[in-house]
Amino acid sequence: MTGRANMDTQDPITKRFIEVFEWLKANNRVRSGRQFALSIDTYPQSLNDILKGRRDATLQNIQKTTEVYNISSHFLLTGHGAFERSDINGISTSPKVNITYLQAHEFCGYASARKHGNFDDHQWNVWALPEELVGQSIGLAIQCNTDTVCSDISKGDVLFARSIPKESWKSSISSKRVYAITLQDCMHIVRVNNNDSDGIYLHTDERDLPSFISYEDILEVWSSISKWSYSVLLKDQPEVSINKLQSLESSIQSQNKSIVTLTETVQRLMTQQELQSQF
Repeated sequence: MTGRANMDTQDPITKRFIEVFEWLKANNRVRSGRQFALSIDTYPQSLNDILKGRRDATLQNIQKTTEVYNISSHFLLTGHGAFERSDINGISTSPKVNITYLQAHEFCGYASARKHGNFDDHQWNVWALPEELVGQSIGLAIQCNTDTVCSDISKGDVLFARSIPKESWKSSISSKRVYAITLQDCMHIVRVNNNDSDGIYLHTDERDLPSFISYEDILEVWSSISKWSYSVLLKDQPEVSINKLQSLESSIQSQNKSIVTLTETVQRLMTQQELQSQF
């Protein structure tokens, strides 16, 4: 009874994650829970806990499932649409596109890598680009680190951005639009108030930056094309709380800490055994 009660209180996203797993088994896409767990880079016991209602699926579980099995992120997050991404006669036609994902705490490290010419895609996290954005030359997913940029963009939202070539900055940067600007020391999410032949003027709410930035001080300009937000999920699903969704992300961090602790314990035991064998 306890397991059933736990399953009844699981968040809707986890319930759909389980539904997808059962669908994959029914269609012979996976043979066992163990195979599925390993394919999405999680422990079989962790998956077993999810299936028994003892824990919720993490954001990492959700994203790996969409990447490995071509499952629609739109279905997993909202409950609408088909399991698989757009298909014709059962054959998927939507390519999987992973782009670099920058979290707010990585902005300065990213700017340094760009400044010194040692940027490597493989050193950064990736985000599976939503299928409706494939083909739009989007190259970065950027976690917004402020609530002051624009009224409809909140801290934690993920912006999907397209690079603007340097030769097009003067003609392509528009007033009132949101951009990610890479300077010598850090990346910043900004709203442009105006621009001229020498640089750009920022909206006055950008308190951590000067009101004017010269083009000479800019390394990159990324134009925000779309965004992913928790509020999108809440629009059609009031039963899903922001705290619930954010707890999924924090659980990933706690799992990583547990792995580090386990690794340190194993190394310590091995060292002790090596010392004992010397006597």
